[in-house]
Amino acid sequence: GLMCIKICGANIARCKDYAYTLGEAVQMTNILRDISEDSKLSRLYIPLEDLKKFNVKKEDIFNLVDSNNISSLLAFEYERAKTLYQKAESLIPKEDFNKLLVARVMGAIYKGILEKMQKTSCRLAHKKIKLNKIQKLLILFNIVLFIINRLCMTLGCQPWAVGKLYCWIGCVYTVLISNKCNIVFVYYF
Repeated sequence: GLMCIKICGANIARCKDYAYTLGEAVQMTNILRDISEDSKLSRLYIPLEDLKKFNVKKEDIFNLVDSNNISSLLAFEYERAKTLYQKAESLIPKEDFNKLLVARVMGAIYKGILEKMQKTSCRLAHKKIKLNKIQKLLILFNIVLFIINRLCMTLGCQPWAVGKLYCWIGCVYTVLISNKCNIVFVYYF
């Protein structure tokens, strides 16, 4: 997280909490995404206290056992990561908002991967889950439109055209990532 902040040219002191929180969210997403690959090498990065809490044995993960306990554990870990992404977004300093574009795009892509993993009904994935290029480009475009919209509002111009385009891109994004388009359409219309 901190390396990304330095590369972006943002103020390290102001962005420290954001960097740590986003870094933790991305790392948790990596752990969940790579769980089946790591299990083949007898590696497990989920905290042991979480395994105990959900009565899951390491061997169950290593053998990719499909159980309700593992599903509950994964659901817990997904929610933890999702909360970290939300917290990171709330920690972005206004002064460094635009400088953090790269970090925000990276965070949005990993958040998209997390959302895509959640669609597997919290089961162990036997293959690595990724976003395709179109999904990644839509995430980037969505963030850029958000920045343009914010800039328009700061300058006092009418962002209605950008807002409509932003809403449509948001709709396409939600269809591709989380299949919740009906909520966006209700909001837009």
